[in-house]
Amino acid sequence: RYGERQVRNLLWRAALAGGCAKGTYYWGAWLGTQYCVKCPAGQYQDSTGHANCTLCAAGQFQDEEEATKCKECATGKFAAATGLSACETCNNWCPEGQEQTSCGGSLRGTGCQPCAPGKYQDQSGHP
Repeated sequence: RYGERQVRNLLWRAALAGGCAKGTYYWGAWLGTQYCVKCPAGQYQDSTGHANCTLCAAGQFQDEEEATKCKECATGKFAAATGLSACETCNNWCPEGQEQTSCGGSLRGTGCQPCAPGKYQDQSGHP
């Protein structure tokens, strides 16, 4: 088992040996020592040798560290901001005869609206 000092030494050597891997970034260059650090949840790095990670875009999320890309929110879920580690569930519950406004991806949905012509909702409490 490695101690903290040994882990730091290994990270420092990795940074000097040609760059940090995908999913990681350089840290500590201003201190004269560089380490490879995992991108945190909500961020990613899809190439090697960078000094930062990129925030996941609205409509996407990343729930794991050291990611090389972000995940899309599933149907019925949204991520309205950047850099999120989870999507929220669309939960505007509407009364009978109305449907939820657009929700999903980066759209939060703002409430209920009358059902479109030719469609109906005969139960209350459904999105």
